Amino acid sequence: DVVWFHTKSNQDTTMLELVRVAENGSMLPDFLANHASADAEGEAGFMAICQPDSCKFYNFSYSPFVRYCVEIENVHIANTNTTNGSYAFSDYNSCIQAGLDNPATCDCDNLIDRVFGHESGDLLSRFCPAYKDPKQRFYACKCDPESLNISATYTGMMPVPLPIAGSLFFQDIPPYSMGKYPPSTPFGHWYHTPAATACRYNQRIGGDDGCNWRRLPTAHIAYGKNLLSYGFNSSSISTTDFPPDSMVRQNAKAIRDAFKAIRTTQRCCGC
Repeated sequence: DVVWFHTKSNQDTTMLELVRVAENGSMLPDFLANHASADAEGEAGFMAICQPDSCKFYNFSYSPFVRYCVEIENVHIANTNTTNGSYAFSDYNSCIQAGLDNPATCDCDNLIDRVFGHESGDLLSRFCPAYKDPKQRFYACKCDPESLNISATYTGMMPVPLPIAGSLFFQDIPPYSMGKYPPSTPFGHWYHTPAATACRYNQRIGGDDGCNWRRLPTAHIAYGKNLLSYGFNSSSISTTDFPPDSMVRQNAKAIRDAFKAIRTTQRCCGC
């Protein structure tokens, strides 16, 4: 299985290929400033829990899935918690937009996102002390102030391994309690891109006014019907089960193939 989504870097910057589905019922792209995005695998992981026929975050038929090329400054950030040892990113922050008329904001990684990332019980206890209380499932976790400041400046990242563990969040008596997961297999990634440090097209990344990432002008849009035609499995999954790894892999490939068919130029971002 050839992985089509990948990155290309030079000495100062790295190119990422990111996907975002427009949320809150929007039928227009909502772009990336103070929004979360993912590689194809990470997006398939999100959609494995928020299934097309029941998800309140997006409309599978009408919400655009947008593929962006994003250029970020190469940085070295130590002592992160969500990046699984990568120094290239800040701690991932959860981003929320309460309605189309309100600005999006990013804050400390929330509980359900941490479960998607297979965060350990030790870290959950440190940042989300009420995580074992079923009434606190949308509990706002508390990050270190220094981590929040860095995440408000630089692109954040969190690996999303298999099996997709978001289903644990909805279970009253999960087969694996949050913080204790089946063996993890590396798979996808989620990202956040802070609005305050987005570069305009006439600015130099890492050199002008503190900006350190830029969305390239060209983007590609697909819809649910495009994904289905390339083999996307839209079957509903019980919240008491882990989505089958094979289904999540199949859907990641469908996302890659749909965008590959739409594009007429460039094999990858930065090529």
